[in-house]
Parts: sequence; structure tokens; C-alpha cells
Amino acid sequence: MQRYNDFHSYSLKTYGKKTARLTVDGGFTCPNRDGTVGVGGCAFCAAKPQPVEPIGVQFTDQMNKAREKWGENLRFVAYFSAFTNTYESPEKLKERFEEAILLDVDGLMIATRGDCLSAPVLDILEEMSKRLEVIVELGMQTTNEHTILAMGRGYSHQSLENAVDALRARNIPVLLHLIIGYPGETMDDWMDSVSFCNNKEVHGIKIHSLFLEKGAALTRAYEREPFSLLSKEEYEEAVAEIIPHLHKDIVIHRLTGDPDREQLVAPLWARDKLRVISGIRKKLKDKKVKQGEHYEKNN
Repeated sequence: MQRYNDFHSYSLKTYGKKTARLTVDGGFTCPNRDGTVGVGGCAFCAAKPQPVEPIGVQFTDQMNKAREKWGENLRFVAYFSAFTNTYESPEKLKERFEEAILLDVDGLMIATRGDCLSAPVLDILEEMSKRLEVIVELGMQTTNEHTILAMGRGYSHQSLENAVDALRARNIPVLLHLIIGYPGETMDDWMDSVSFCNNKEVHGIKIHSLFLEKGAALTRAYEREPFSLLSKEEYEEAVAEIIPHLHKDIVIHRLTGDPDREQLVAPLWARDKLRVISGIRKKLKDKKVKQGEHYEKNN
């Protein structure tokens, strides 16, 4: 029995084949790194700029690997994931996105911030969405303003909500991140975030455990004075409580994070994402619940 609407099932139902998301680095930075909003990024972010190869080289290499792993019956989405992928001039953004489209992809997934979606950028996204699938991914993490300040995200929840509304007004699907286990947060906070996703009728959600990688500000704070992190059991239990409250049509793109094994500091259980996913599925089965079962829209 399928107990949640995962991305694989969504792809098969919608397109008749598996979707391979191929990560593309467009060479962008972030206003929370270059001094416009802040420096060093969000407290949990350990990403470092890397040398960027041409988009065609990045894409072809991953496409070949995907076909070796999953066969030929695939559709490909160019996933602009590194840093803030709408933080550039509209002209440069269009150039980068068109470069990916010329690779004959079936869609674009563009990760960005809620404060980096100007009207000209939205115009570009809307125009592209009429030619192929475009999903805009926003790092929400939480709806709690106290946590947002603590993590140094650099823009308010209201700004994110405005971005979601602007994207939906142009019929551009929205994907939101939710971090489970940030210091000071409880199930009430996570359920508030789920309610926001439900009420905004977003396309999808990524649910991540909080993990700490080398170089992040939050990791340095943890190394100075360790704080409590969720155990694997606690995380699986939390997600199994969340899923039944999530609208059945919202696509779950991820159920846990995917940290760099060499860079991970804590918790070490986050290395084994397949085991975590298996644990969540077992809890849903044991509870005899499925996505949407306890859904209520809060008007």
C-alpha cells in the first residue's frame, strides 16, 4: 500500500516514466554570502563555491550515469540547486536557463530564496513555464520567526509567503523545504509549517532532518557547546506524525537530507538515508496511516 505521494510515484503517474533530476551549478552566489544581506550563509549552510564546468558538460555526464543506473526510459530535469539560482541579472538568468533548455530537458527545477524573485525574474520563469515544466524550490525551513532569526536566513516568513503567492499567481509550481529538529522547535512548529504548505496548496515539499556539516556556523556552535539533536527514532516518529496531516496531493520530494558523508559531523545516522526512509515507512504502516488522512485546511 502506497502511504504517501512520493516524487517517483508522481512522475510515473504524470509522465509515464521516472524523472531523473540532474544537478546543475549555474555559477550563482547568494545575497546571504556576498554581503548584500549577510556573509557566510544561513547558520546550517556549509556549501562552498566550486569551479563550474559548462552546463552541457555537467548535464551530459550525469545523464549518462542516470541511464547506466536506471535505463533509457527516463525524463530529465535540470536541477539548479547550488546557492540562489535567481540571484543574478534577468539577462544572465535567462542565458543560463536557456542553456539548459537547449539540452532538450523535460523541465527545470530552480532552487532560490523568497527575497530573490523580482517581477522581471518572475516574467522569465512564467515564460519558460509555458514551454516546459518549471518548479521553483524555496528554502522555507520553518514558519517560526524566532527560528528564522536564529538561523540567520536573512528574510522574513512574510517575504517567503509573498514569493509563494507571486509564483502561484503565475501558475508556477512551488516546492518548499521543511527542517525537522532545529534547536528550540517542537512538533507544534513543524505542524504550523505543514499547515502553511496545505493552505498555500503548494506542489511539493522536502522534509529534511537537521544535520551538521563541517564549516557551518551552527556546526561550530555545536562543537563549542553541544546541543540536543533528534535521534533517528525521534525523527522517524516526527515525520510519521506529519505525513497524515499533509494534503494528499502535495508531492513529497524528500523524506530526509542527503549530507556529504565526509563532511557530516552529526547526527551520524543521517548518513544512511535509505534506512531512515525505511524506518518512516514502517512507522506509517504500524500506525496504519497515510498522507492526507488527518488533513484539515485552516482558513
